[in-house]
Amino acid sequence: MDCYETFEGFKVRRKTGPKKKILDFSSTALKQFWEEVENDSPGLSQACGCYIFSIKASRGITPWYVGQSKTSFKDECFQNHKKVQYHEVVNHLIKGTPILTFIARLTPNKKFKDKLDKPEADFVEQQLIQYALVKNPELINVKNTKLPREIQIPGFLNSPKGRPSKGAEQLRLTLGMW
Repeated sequence: MDCYETFEGFKVRRKTGPKKKILDFSSTALKQFWEEVENDSPGLSQACGCYIFSIKASRGITPWYVGQSKTSFKDECFQNHKKVQYHEVVNHLIKGTPILTFIARLTPNKKFKDKLDKPEADFVEQQLIQYALVKNPELINVKNTKLPREIQIPGFLNSPKGRPSKGAEQLRLTLGMW
């Protein structure tokens, strides 16, 4: 069985001073970020898998973006278009700590894998996106979110408010949910 391991969120720094809503993507800040990752879990920055950009606040953790890395996390997570997306989230939220959570692919020997096949990466990313959308319908991912946002299965997917039907309750039991 192919196995992944999850690593709790690493703080993405904000700039200090009056511009606290702006993330710090300076080379110094990014170097410090990856050093923290490596100190916590040696080799993780070069691993592949999926990652989630979230905001951690007093009410819990809210996912805002799910991404995949078929090569290293270090090469993928802070690409320019990702930085823009992260800034969009942070600029609209007053409070909270931006974090990155890594879901790294392991080899059978429990080492970090450094490359990931596209079908596997797509599958894992799509699964994580589905759960992230349930937690946060405002998820900023565009790819793989059109149908999950538009299809409704009352009591199961995009449920309207109110008590689910008996059929919906049976579906939940059948699928081992709730």
